[in-house]
Amino acid sequence: MSRRPIKMRQLEFFLQVADCKSVTKAAEALHTAQPNVSRTIRELEQLVGNRLFERSSEGVNLTPAGQALLTYVRPGMTQIEQALNLFDGTTRTRTLTVMVAPSITRSILPGATLRFKKMFPFVTPRVLASDAGDMTERLRNGEVDLLVGRQDHPNNTYGVSFHHLYTEPLIFVVRQGHVLAKGSHTLDALSDFTVIIPPSGVVIRDELDHFMMAHGVGHFPNTIETMSFEFIRGMLPISDTVAFCPQGVVRAELGRGDFVAVDIGGMSMMGSLGIATIGGTAHLSTLAKAMMACFEDEVRAQGLN
Repeated sequence: MSRRPIKMRQLEFFLQVADCKSVTKAAEALHTAQPNVSRTIRELEQLVGNRLFERSSEGVNLTPAGQALLTYVRPGMTQIEQALNLFDGTTRTRTLTVMVAPSITRSILPGATLRFKKMFPFVTPRVLASDAGDMTERLRNGEVDLLVGRQDHPNNTYGVSFHHLYTEPLIFVVRQGHVLAKGSHTLDALSDFTVIIPPSGVVIRDELDHFMMAHGVGHFPNTIETMSFEFIRGMLPISDTVAFCPQGVVRAELGRGDFVAVDIGGMSMMGSLGIATIGGTAHLSTLAKAMMACFEDEVRAQGLN
């Protein structure tokens, strides 16, 4: 047998009586008549199947059942009020700080941010670019609410939960017309050119080093180290340089045919991209949970999941 739903009005009256310890004072605070409050409380008691208040000469007090209900209702009503305030600009928490990896910044972040702003026009997303070495620590310190990017090493992520969004290839890329733009090539063939790679300590640099070691290549003799993908986008069109980077940062150029991914003997490197939080999602704010949902929706919309 299904129970009739409890109404918000009944819970509001319950909280007011519990706070005032008087039906009369609660009615005054609610700008309604005393019989209306008494009737609403009786309706709630019938729905929960327990008496919620005991009357005495000093007023009304919560029964054990009423006290148990209060422990759930008060924080729940507070969260509902805070969530509704997000839509009219009255909430005090009006910023959300998100640290984002470069490939996310150019591909997923714009659409996810537009979705978020449509939901919460009075909330300001504060977007920070990720920097090697400080991302997880800034998440732990509470400087950022969400960390969106590539999954870090297990030894750097104690206490951090990772919510997978999608898998992204790591590729070698050259300009259109480059000798490596056609056909299949070995890793050794890239050694004939200057190769742009990430600096040591960056997750994708470690993945590159492991990949090369697994295929018998120690290192490239002629390299440039940078995490500036703007530099890569400026360097490739004017040179025979080869760049190693996440596919997402050059997706637009690949789509236009300006850049070409080098075929390394059919081999590929893949990495998981997602959202890192401290201790999972249970204690995240309403805004942080909403932003996570916006990222998930944008990933699905782009067919990346």
